[in-house]
Amino acid sequence: MTPIQLSTMKKIIITVYLGISCLAVSAQQYQKVYEKIMQMPDDTVKFDSLSNWALGFRLIEKKLCKQYLETAQKIAVKINDEKRIALANYYIGLIERILGRYQSALEYYLRAYPTFEKLQMYELLVRVNIRIAQVYDAETDYKSAIRYYEKAIEIGEKNNIVFYLGNAYSEAANIISVRFKDYPKALKYYNKALIIDKKLNSPENQHIAEMNIGVLYSNLGQYDKAMNLLFKTLRFFQKNNTSNGTGEIQTLAEIGKIYFLKKEYKKAEEFIKLSIEKSKVNHEEILETKVSSMDLLQKIYAAQGQLKLAYQTQNDWRILYDSMTNLSHKKNVAILQTKFETTQKEAQIKALDNENSLRTKQLVWAIIGLSVLAVSLLVSLLLYQKLKDKNLKIESQSKQLSNLMKELHHRVKNNLAMVSSLLSIQSKKLEDKEAAKAVREGQLRVQAMSMIHQKLYNTDDIATLNMQQYLQELAENLIQIYGFSKSEFNLEIRTENPELDIDLAIPIGLIVNELVTNAMKYAYNDTPKPSLNINFKNLNGIFLRIKDNGKGFDLSKKSKSGFGQEMIKGLTKQIGGKSNFFIENGTVFELEVVK
Repeated sequence: MTPIQLSTMKKIIITVYLGISCLAVSAQQYQKVYEKIMQMPDDTVKFDSLSNWALGFRLIEKKLCKQYLETAQKIAVKINDEKRIALANYYIGLIERILGRYQSALEYYLRAYPTFEKLQMYELLVRVNIRIAQVYDAETDYKSAIRYYEKAIEIGEKNNIVFYLGNAYSEAANIISVRFKDYPKALKYYNKALIIDKKLNSPENQHIAEMNIGVLYSNLGQYDKAMNLLFKTLRFFQKNNTSNGTGEIQTLAEIGKIYFLKKEYKKAEEFIKLSIEKSKVNHEEILETKVSSMDLLQKIYAAQGQLKLAYQTQNDWRILYDSMTNLSHKKNVAILQTKFETTQKEAQIKALDNENSLRTKQLVWAIIGLSVLAVSLLVSLLLYQKLKDKNLKIESQSKQLSNLMKELHHRVKNNLAMVSSLLSIQSKKLEDKEAAKAVREGQLRVQAMSMIHQKLYNTDDIATLNMQQYLQELAENLIQIYGFSKSEFNLEIRTENPELDIDLAIPIGLIVNELVTNAMKYAYNDTPKPSLNINFKNLNGIFLRIKDNGKGFDLSKKSKSGFGQEMIKGLTKQIGGKSNFFIENGTVFELEVVK
């Protein structure tokens, strides 16, 4: 590309940016800008323009931003630009984090990470480590968050990447102080952040660091030092009105808290009331501060003998606390229900010398994936049994065991999701239809097990699974995968005593997955109104009945069963049950396990 052409491209880019500088942009205007960028002849300029433009409105149009970034990623893959492929993964990770899809964001960040290391892109390495740490912080894995913040700090210090260091030190210090109560280490990190903020001439960040240091001094009982810093930051926030008033509100609350600890109740009341009065912005961080201040205010009234005011304030605090708790609960539910997407596209695999070697490599990857699955299941079962035995011996540690089991299910679910993603990718690359079909069927079996561990992680009861919920979700998922409409499909699931021990839930879940999959594939070819009935009972024994209204199959050919039929037989034997197939206006399968 000539210098004149490149100059022309830059002018086009500038024009595009000026054209979208207004705050209110319609969908039609977004499309026009997109079309202009896609008309650019140079793919590298096209990638840079599209990704930078999309990131500019990521907080306003999140899904549209992700769509454009995925287009940019395709451009980078097309020109085989390793650096820009990594950048696209990093950018999409940013959007996934904004959307609350933390596991997906982590996947994209980790894809970008090796390229940033290989190309010695140290600034981006610092940034991606901070982003990974923020994901772990959001998922309450605080040890991992600290580990990645400290990686960012190490790389930044070594390569003089100063700009992001203050953020890394400050966020790490927040976790160390609040979650681990290691005040000396947190104080050290806040002071590091303060030095960097002063060096970068960032007065707002500087005073936030000083406020946090003041809070630490208060926690250490050094009230005079704390007050000096807090009043200094308060004057700054009142004068500059930064961060939507968050800094001022938090500083007022901290000063009031110190006065309360010093038993200067009138002054404490004055500052706490000011903090509450200014907490009018609907912001989660401010809401938490306001709840804490309301709680402290009722204690101040009680300490002064103003019991009526204390009682009234306590009622107001309860209403506000319930509101915050509900908000937090909704947020957590939304995060936990977000499924790890398995449709993410990988970078193109380098072409091999000939077609046979390509097929061999893809089959090897499929075998590796199945091996990883087998090892993961074996490890999970061994760990589960070990923890179960430990629970019988140490009842006093039941809460700790419950947390460990939830973590185990979480990790197994993540491992299964990664294996499922690998199998999905490999099935799309296989040219051998039979091999691709086998890999896809394996992927569905992995997803059936992954759903069990996902549900166990999301519930307080870690030993049993609600089969009504599980069977409903499994069947609806398969109906959608095989292209049936929910409105035209009659699905009926009935259960009695649906809570089932995990030892039985996994094999029964696999059996149901296999049977429903077969029904979707073969039963409804000539059936205008497809229906599926699943009846599960867990009373004196276990009874499972699955019936479709398809054309049925020839029972005389049952002996020539494939892998799926053999798996059903093996699982039935494993749980000590008896099963039977017969035809009754469709195919019927019955399983009975005597306890």
